[in-house]
Amino acid sequence: MINLRVPIFFHSISPLDPRFRLERVELREVMSMLRDTGITTVVVDHDVSFVSSSCSRVFAMASGAPIGIGTPQEVLAMPELIQSYLGG
Repeated sequence: MINLRVPIFFHSISPLDPRFRLERVELREVMSMLRDTGITTVVVDHDVSFVSSSCSRVFAMASGAPIGIGTPQEVLAMPELIQSYLGG
């Protein structure tokens, strides 16, 4: 039997005031240490800046439907994401 464990950071950074940079740095360091040891993590968050600077792959959703998967740069450039989040 395989016992898999995947840490999930669910809205871990969204409620933090941007003035509290230390918490953001600490969470990014924890995620980096886990990645360096081969542990995959899942981050569920709306903070585009944090997610795109901390994650190597992004899965974006809008209204419960997937609209993009790829690197943060690839997903941020997708017309579906731009339309969904910024209108147009």
